[in-house]
Amino acid sequence: MTTRQVAWCAGTVGLIVSSLILASIAFGVSGALTVHNIDLRYVLWPSWIMLTTGWRTTALGIAITVLSVVLNCLTYLGVAILLRVSIRSIVGVVRPHSDQ
Repeated sequence: MTTRQVAWCAGTVGLIVSSLILASIAFGVSGALTVHNIDLRYVLWPSWIMLTTGWRTTALGIAITVLSVVLNCLTYLGVAILLRVSIRSIVGVVRPHSDQ
């Protein structure tokens, strides 16, 4: 995969995760995102804590929500690109290129 494809995939995953968590908060079932006393909102979307009580009703709340979603997409993008670079460098060390 190219870096651009990795970036698009990571951004899409970040947007989907944010949307699913926002939907669970909106429907009042965000408590279902807890597994073995670990709140998955903190793991999957660390910047969700920025949300205010008016996250979907006030202009400021909506702006903060959009900023939080963008930060989540950028986080997923950064992690994906770092993983891609790390894996490529490890594969390059394990299997060096030959100039034959």
